[in-house]
Amino acid sequence: MLRLIEPYKCGEWLECIETLRPVVEQFPDDLGTRLLLGALCLAADQPARALVQFEKVLPLAVGQGALFHALAAQKQLDRLKPATAAHDKRFVAIHQWFSAIPARRKAEGAPLTPAALLSLPPAGFHRVADQAQIEDLGLTPLEVEGNADIARVVLYGRVRWSVVPVGESSMLEVVSNEPEMVTLTPGLPARVTLQLDPELPTACLRLDLALLRAEQAQAAGTQEGRAAGPQKSVAPMSSKHRAIEKRRASRPVLDPKLEPTVAASAPFERRRDSRVSVTFETRVAQLGLAGSRVAPFAGRLVNLSPSGLGLGFPRAELMPVREALEGSLLEVELQLPDAEPPVRLMARVRWVQLAAPGSGPPEEMGVVGLEFILVSARDHARIQNALIATARAGKPLDPTSGADEEPGAAAA
Repeated sequence: MLRLIEPYKCGEWLECIETLRPVVEQFPDDLGTRLLLGALCLAADQPARALVQFEKVLPLAVGQGALFHALAAQKQLDRLKPATAAHDKRFVAIHQWFSAIPARRKAEGAPLTPAALLSLPPAGFHRVADQAQIEDLGLTPLEVEGNADIARVVLYGRVRWSVVPVGESSMLEVVSNEPEMVTLTPGLPARVTLQLDPELPTACLRLDLALLRAEQAQAAGTQEGRAAGPQKSVAPMSSKHRAIEKRRASRPVLDPKLEPTVAASAPFERRRDSRVSVTFETRVAQLGLAGSRVAPFAGRLVNLSPSGLGLGFPRAELMPVREALEGSLLEVELQLPDAEPPVRLMARVRWVQLAAPGSGPPEEMGVVGLEFILVSARDHARIQNALIATARAGKPLDPTSGADEEPGAAAA
């Protein structure tokens, strides 16, 4: 990192990239180094290379339980992709992934922790994450007004920071490295200045603690309200009203032959999540939509890659739900032929095509293209190995994901 300082000061971004690239290759799982390499690619006007680095950070951050780095990578992806491509539930997907990871020991006294963010409801987490900002300090000293409601998480680099009361000398000086935090204690004088002096190229993720506390209070109030429940005072009922209510409540005795009193089966409950279940060996897929009591409808696996898959379903089933599907998030359960538990992933519906491609499923089938979100290295390898084994067995499956771009055939 020290070799970057001089070319970084001179704005020699290509030289910085060539200096840092071997480090990334040597330590491919280091999140801060990848984020820095992506930032350098942006500075060198190479957005495509930057996009690759930020997309790689997401699954790595999930595997390492590094929530703040995952949020930073998503913020950079939002910056690179057009506004129309940003999905409303992108932070909700991150919340779901990290909530599934076993909680680590909480840092005592820390004003901001991943556990505090993940304890929020998905909507509250989305609002806090959406308001977060990346501060690219670089090597330039920065002086800002001190604010105890702002926390800065060091994403990479090293920064020396100090708190200076107005008209006085520095009363505190601290050096923070990745992934330490820069925060002010509430007991400081009313007006202070925060001085940030990067010793290495540095970037921070800035989060609003006041917004976090407001979301926590709102979530706590909602839970208390649900626990308490509505309490209504009931006036005593007169004998006349009791007689009326008794007549209303009574009903004729049923003839069990004409009106069975026992249900033949349990009612089909309304699903809470949209879900796809796929069996690799049989190519069978089942799609169930959230908020619907309609039974899941069956289809088949058309194509698969570690980045996504394509599923064929009857067009008659897809037409009524096309608008609800496009752009939505689905839980995917993919059973691979490796005698291990199914791969469980989140996926985004990139497109729904009602007219099947000529080389794909039959004419009566439509195709849904899904893009996986936050695929871990282990799941990526399992899918890749299944595709290789199938190809060797003489039963290859189309390796294209079906989600990268919509097929050229016009949708019906």
